[in-house]
Formats: sequence, C-alpha cells, structure tokens
Amino acid sequence: MSTSLLNRGGLMAIATALFLIGCDANSPSENAMVSLDLQPMVAGSALSASPNTTYEIGGTKVTIEAARLIISQITLIGTDGTEYLVETAPTSAPALNDDGETVTHTFTEQVVLAKHDLGERIYALGELPSGSYSGIRMMVGLSGLTNRLDPTQVPATHPLTQQTDWSHHWKWSSGYIFIRLDGLSDADGNGTIDAEEGAWDLHVGMSNMAKVLEYNEPFSIKRGAEIELHFMVDYAKLIENITDFSTEAARNTHTMDNMPLAMQVVNDLQGAIMLHGIHAE
Repeated sequence: MSTSLLNRGGLMAIATALFLIGCDANSPSENAMVSLDLQPMVAGSALSASPNTTYEIGGTKVTIEAARLIISQITLIGTDGTEYLVETAPTSAPALNDDGETVTHTFTEQVVLAKHDLGERIYALGELPSGSYSGIRMMVGLSGLTNRLDPTQVPATHPLTQQTDWSHHWKWSSGYIFIRLDGLSDADGNGTIDAEEGAWDLHVGMSNMAKVLEYNEPFSIKRGAEIELHFMVDYAKLIENITDFSTEAARNTHTMDNMPLAMQVVNDLQGAIMLHGIHAE
C-alpha cells in the first residue's frame, strides 16, 4: 500500500512539474511586447504634421497635406525558417468574392493604417515570441477578400473601418487606397505654392498593386522585453516620381488613370521604407 501511494505521489509530482513547465512555455514572460515604429521623413527631415510646411522635392516646392500607408501581413522570419504572422482578434465583415457575391470574411492578420499627416508613427503589435530572427516581411496594401470588405461594416475600432472617414477607400470593386499622398505644389515654377492650380495627389490601390517588402536583417527578441521594429519612411522618394508638376495629368494618379506613375511609386517602396533598427527598451 505504501508503495502504491509512493508511486501515485511520484506520478502526481511529475504531472505537476510538466503542467508548470507547459504553463511557463506559453506564459507572457516567454514573449515580448512589440511595436512598429514607422518614422515619417522627407529627404532626411522629419515630416511635419502641419500642411503649411514647404519642402523642395526634385527641384519643386511642395506641401504635403495627407500622408498615409496601409501595412498588412507583418511577418517575422525565424532563423530556422519558421514564420510568425502578426495577428490580432478575428474581425468579420461582408466582402465581395471573385464572382461579385457578398460573403462573410473573417480575418486575423494585423493591419496598420499609418496616418502620418496626423503625427502618428508607433503602432502596437502585441506579444510576439522571443527568439532569433533572420528578417521581416510585410506588405504595403491588402490582398484578396480583405481588400474587398464593406468598409461601413468593419467594426469602428479596426483600422479598416470607414464609418466616419472615407479618405483611404474608393468602393467595393476597387477597395482601399494603400498609399495616399496629397498636397500642393509650385506648378508654374515662380517660387510660390499654387493653392488651386498646383494640387497633386498619389492614390495607389488595387490588389495587384500591393507590394511585399522584405528585410533580411538578423535580430533577436528577448523574452519580457519591449521591442520596437523601427522603420523610416521617406516620402520624398515617392513624390519625386512626379517629374512634371506643371501638368495636371502628370502630377496625379488614382492608379488606373495614370498607371505608369502608380507603378513607379510601388516600385520605389522598398527604397522608401527602410529598416532603421530593432530597439529594445
């Protein structure tokens, strides 16, 4: 009898130990709190939240009234090849499928809407696994059904909601505006910003224009730490694609109406969004 009790006691102790180990492996202390820092710049200077600030880009004076990006599919790549997609609580909303039918779309990937014109730059990504990583991958834009959501039905707390702000969405058939840059320019070259005649805008969207960016930079995340993935976004590298501010057609794109300009903006994203470093606090 004593042997049986001893054996049972030993088994209980082993089970308790395994339970505690299992709990510890999944506890928040094994993870790190991670945020995405998208620092907005213009040719090496900080982007001002004031729409009256004047910059010289490509020899032309311009102002920047709107500067926004949609970032999705943020993925950390482990040194062993394991990929960690940054996710959040599931979100569901009606969307149009490829046949134009309304379906319910549920997605968990974290989406960041960077409103740099409002002075925003740091976005919480939540807890991510500690460990060694070989790089980061993310997308400027959205793909599939997520780009064909009914924005009026997306919860008001989600970055893709359009319940009050229509500044980064066209319509269901076209979806979201992944890159939005608006401003004024010295269109006639007389040294003065033209309030009406010099308006310019870069509005890039459509699922086939979404751009995957990759950064092969080894880094480590220590458990329990607070980590910032620090990127610098130089909008000058995108705006300088406008080579002729004097012509209205040449300084504006809503993607399909000026595809060459939209494509040039997309092609320059990798050089415009630069990984500055991984910072631990």
